[in-house]
Formats: sequence, structure tokens, C-alpha cells
Amino acid sequence: MKKSERETTTVRVHPRLWQTTKIQAVREKRDASDIIEDALTLYLTNLGQQAG
Repeated sequence: MKKSERETTTVRVHPRLWQTTKIQAVREKRDASDIIEDALTLYLTNLGQQAG
């Protein structure tokens, strides 16, 4: 998805989870917020498949 098609929002994340995500982001040479976005997308897609 293009960045221009996305909506900006705030997500609250437990500090320990955020710290782990930032470490993983460095390892993957990615932005931590992109990892959170990918995880949330997978989660919501899975919910949609279960409901549908």
C-alpha cells in the first residue's frame, strides 16, 4: 500500500514490546512503525477471514 493511501493513527504498545520491536527493526534495517503496521495488518486480516 502506498503511504499516501494510509491513515495515520496512534497505537498504544506496552513499553517492553516497543523496545523489542525497535531492536528487531534495527536487525531488519526497517522502521519499527512499519513492523507494527505489518503485524496489525496481519492480525486484522486474520480477524476478517475468521468472521467471513
